[in-house]
Amino acid sequence: MIYFNGCSFTKGHEMDARDVDAFPSLVALDLEQEFYNHAKIGGTNERIQRTTQNYILRSKKEIQKNDKKGSLVNRSSTTAKVDFAVIM
Repeated sequence: MIYFNGCSFTKGHEMDARDVDAFPSLVALDLEQEFYNHAKIGGTNERIQRTTQNYILRSKKEIQKNDKKGSLVNRSSTTAKVDFAVIM
C-alpha cells in the first residue's frame, strides 16, 4: 500500500482521468502496489502535514499488527508544496 498526499499536482487536477493518469496511480501501477491518494485540490502544507500524520498514527497499529516496516518518502513538487508518500 502506498499513501500519497499533496495538492492539486498530486491529485491530478489537470488530468481527464485522474484516477488512472495522475502520478500516484502510475507509480503504484509500476510498483504493482495498491495506493490511496489523500491529496486535495488547494490543499495547504498544513493540511498535508496534519492529514499525513493522522494517517500514519492510525496506520501505525496496523503496521505493527502485520509486523511490517513502513517508510516515509518526502518529495517536493514544483509548486513548493510538500507532497508525501508513505510506503507500507
